Amino acid sequence: MTMFQFKENRVRPASPALNSCIETSIRQAKFEKLQNQRTGKIVSVFYPYIFEVQKTKKK
Repeated sequence: MTMFQFKENRVRPASPALNSCIETSIRQAKFEKLQNQRTGKIVSVFYPYIFEVQKTKKK
């Protein structure tokens, strides 16, 4: 079983559409199984995702 949960969300203003997009992307990602997963134990993994606006150069 896979469970997903936002531990902290600093997106301001709050954006349910962005949260949904992030969750969908993470659920579709493939991660290598950890040793504890192979033995059937529960594994908690925390990945910080930091999004920044990319500044573009003016022509």
